[in-house]
Amino acid sequence: MFHIKAQNFLDFLWPVIGAAVLISAIVGFLASLFFPKPIAGALYRIEEDLKKANAGDLAVRIKLRGGDQVTPVAAQINHLLSVQQKRFASVQSARVILENRTGPGQRSMVTCSLKSDSVWTKR
Repeated sequence: MFHIKAQNFLDFLWPVIGAAVLISAIVGFLASLFFPKPIAGALYRIEEDLKKANAGDLAVRIKLRGGDQVTPVAAQINHLLSVQQKRFASVQSARVILENRTGPGQRSMVTCSLKSDSVWTKR
């Protein structure tokens, strides 16, 4: 009924390989359009917000869409930024207190603990 003439096995193999490569390329192209968007978009947003924080704006917080897969990472970064903002405020208030105690232009050795609001000075 159905008869195929072939000189060797490669006459059958090359069309199968060609079809597999073509199908893989099409599936890969379609997957690249839809799958990485939630991850790549979220990582871009995190990168941009971290650039703002690096420039000195510790009040910036990362806000992502609800379905993003890197939301836990953003939550940890937000927590880190919050802690750093509190520590920076503590150091700034300690600096003001020290300037008021020592007066302008006077040097003092200062030990400042970031875990508490305690400040010690030695003249």
